[in-house]
Amino acid sequence: MDRGLLARATSSDDSPTPGYMYGEISKMSLSSFDTCSKIEDYLLKRCGNKNANVKCKALKVIARVSQTGAPQFRRNLCRQLPAIKACLQFTGPPDPLRGDEPYKKVRDAAKEAIDAVTNDAAPPPPNAGGAYGGRPMQGYGGSGGGMASGYGGSGGGYDGGGAGGGYPPAPGRFEGFGNGPPPEAEPTTYLGKAAKMAEQMKDRAAAAIQRDDGAGYAGGRERPGG
Repeated sequence: MDRGLLARATSSDDSPTPGYMYGEISKMSLSSFDTCSKIEDYLLKRCGNKNANVKCKALKVIARVSQTGAPQFRRNLCRQLPAIKACLQFTGPPDPLRGDEPYKKVRDAAKEAIDAVTNDAAPPPPNAGGAYGGRPMQGYGGSGGGMASGYGGSGGGYDGGGAGGGYPPAPGRFEGFGNGPPPEAEPTTYLGKAAKMAEQMKDRAAAAIQRDDGAGYAGGRERPGG
């Protein structure tokens, strides 16, 4: 652990902590569990310092590392919240030039640190994309999806019909190979059923007339003349 970096980041002067130091401390927390634990202990001790600048800077470092550092940093500090919450009540004699401003900055920084430590939706640390680097696995025939998008997905289906094509094929696509036209859909409304029944009765009547005409022509005999 680089104690010099932590000491400079939480110095007692009025100058703000340089932004790059937050990143360096966050990276340092990712190096090992032991280092992360030592950083926690150091910053908590700095929060107990009587100097308002030291307190404020230490709290700001805690807030930043909780967001971008090792996940266990935030989890461990959840068990040390009383030490951070004590800074919410920090006050003292008014400063000759700034009045209550130094104490108010500490109280605001304490609130910011508590919010960061207790925020379960904190973003993951850099390069924490998991075993596959955070990239989705590519499937068969899909365009970035999983294996389930292989057949009939956006990358071409089983029947070669392009995007959205799937199996079985659409009606009529392979007609001529023993597959007749699709059956006519049954009507569902009362009027539709009545119309279909009338059509069927008409067809049956026409068929009966044809049979009668054919039978009379083929089997009929002329009556002999008087």
